[in-house]
Amino acid sequence: MKTLCLVLGDGVRAKLYLTSYPPRELKLIYHQANFGGSASDFAGGLCKRLGADLRAGKFDALVLMASHEFLLALDRCMDEGCRRQVLGKLVVGAEQFTEQELAVRLQDLLASRPLPANLLPKTQ
Repeated sequence: MKTLCLVLGDGVRAKLYLTSYPPRELKLIYHQANFGGSASDFAGGLCKRLGADLRAGKFDALVLMASHEFLLALDRCMDEGCRRQVLGKLVVGAEQFTEQELAVRLQDLLASRPLPANLLPKTQ
């Protein structure tokens, strides 16, 4: 089973969720608040964690849901390995939706895109 990492954030807070593909229940695995640092530094630290988690095999693909400014900061900080695993991006507020609403938005976002090869079931 393939695993997606949903990144939800803005310059003040970030949450990481894991879910299977196709998405089902979201499992919160990380929650961080930015206490006075720049949004760029906050995004940089988050991107380092994402890169390490990707290399450790904790997820296979990423979906980014964040404020416009934070999406730009993530884009600037993200390494190429993570960047290749991004399935989609959606501009939202970090506290705009409940987890159930996030799951629906995630399903809608993924339904509008072709399935990448790394998430296709392996055929024998």
